[in-house]
This record gives sequence, structure tokens and C-alpha cells, in this order.
Amino acid sequence: MLAVGESVQESVRRLNSWDFSRVRDFLVNHAIYEEDELDDIQREYTRYLALIVGYGGARFIMSSAVDDFWHAHVLHTKDYQAMCHWLGRGFIHHHPTSSKAERDALSSEYDDTIRTYAKHFGTPGEKFWPGSGAVCLGN
Repeated sequence: MLAVGESVQESVRRLNSWDFSRVRDFLVNHAIYEEDELDDIQREYTRYLALIVGYGGARFIMSSAVDDFWHAHVLHTKDYQAMCHWLGRGFIHHHPTSSKAERDALSSEYDDTIRTYAKHFGTPGEKFWPGSGAVCLGN
């Protein structure tokens, strides 16, 4: 379990030890991502989760690419719940948006997420974190 106040970088290191193989297989078998894209998208997903853990459950907005990986992981309910427990955060909830108006309302929070991401990992790549890509939020 992660310690209270654990750094974002330590959270990433720990998350990198989690077995995401079933999620990765799901994404490939359902033609959501190609095998050669999985390392990159998994990296972005673990970084996103590390921000939530490292900032004590603060609300961060995800891009559609991160959301794809999260959706696939949430479908593996036992594994997802076990990972959340292992992180010591309790269940990390996924809050989808259902309209363009909701997504637009999240744009300033998405910008905050990008700034926080950059503080820890450098400028995010446009492929996974486009300039206007707010889709869902997690906390």
C-alpha cells in the first residue's frame, strides 16, 4: 500500500509494478489500440493515477486516450478494485461527462491538470494530452 504523502514519482514507480496485462489484452483484442501503442498509453494512465494518489485524491481531468485505458481497466472490476485498495486511496471513481457542455465546463480544470502533469513529467505529448481534450474526471 502507498504511504500517505507519497510522492507522485514514487506512485508512478509503484504503479509500474502493477500487472495491467489483462487490460492491455482487452484493448488489443477489441481493436481499441494496437500492441505497439500500449506502453505509451499505459504510461499516461499510470501517471494520471499517480497524480490522483500523490495529491490526496484531488480532482484531475483526463484526456480521451487515458479514458480509454481507464474504461478497459474498470471493466476488470476485481483487478481495478484490488489496485485501488493497494494504492491506499479507496475506490478511485470515474465520472464521465455526457454532453459537450459538461466537457466545456471542465476545460479550465483540464488546463490545471496539464500544468500539474508538466510539473512532474514535463510537457505532455499532444497525442495523449491534446490542448482541448477534457473528457472525464477521476477522484
